[in-house]
Amino acid sequence: MSDRYNDWENTDLMNIVADLKRRIENLESGNRIGNTAIDKGILNVNSGSFTVGTSPQALFFGTIAYGSGSAPGWIFRRADGSAVFALLGTSPNDQFWAFYDKQQNIIISDDAAAGQGLALPFLPIPFVTHSNIVPELTTTSGTFVAVQTGRFQKQHPKVQVDVLCRASDGTTAGEVRLVDATHGGSVIAGPSTISAGAYALIALGPAAVYGNHTETMEIEVQIRRTSGAGTIGARTFLAYGKQS
Repeated sequence: MSDRYNDWENTDLMNIVADLKRRIENLESGNRIGNTAIDKGILNVNSGSFTVGTSPQALFFGTIAYGSGSAPGWIFRRADGSAVFALLGTSPNDQFWAFYDKQQNIIISDDAAAGQGLALPFLPIPFVTHSNIVPELTTTSGTFVAVQTGRFQKQHPKVQVDVLCRASDGTTAGEVRLVDATHGGSVIAGPSTISAGAYALIALGPAAVYGNHTETMEIEVQIRRTSGAGTIGARTFLAYGKQS
């Protein structure tokens, strides 16, 4: 009886321990992780940081020093190590996201202080002269004629054009519309009625714009007279791209 148990302890158990030791040594000397998948559940990094790459560090998630403080954030880097996209801030209360060019200038960013809208880029605000606010582009045509053309490279899926329209007297009325001059002259907004004697701002859109991203496009503001003997006029106040 005693010899049997001694044989198990001295032979089988020692083999098990030796095998475990060998496996542990293999794990410690080899790569810590290979091709790995998580089929379900959540991977949590409760403290510290998460990185991808070393030279350069292509991706970093963790606490980032910025200005006089720091906050949890992230940085995505190009192959040369320069930042391309980041979430930064001196504290969690003033964080902002930013896109960088190759010279590390911020080219797009939200406004952390206001908590609303963009910080960069600075977008233009158009002005019109009050002394010459009456539309000078007029027609008496009973069919649509183009009075203004906008040329741009498509960035947004939709556009809106705000047009100041005027009927010269109380018996004259008309219509205004927005046309895609690049793709067969299709109407993309309107026609909207310019009431008899009207002097009003009419919004054409938001309207879907055909074509591919960055394709050079032309859109036209067109007007016509539908009644009366006076003139119909139009003048674009503002045109801008809009989201879906």
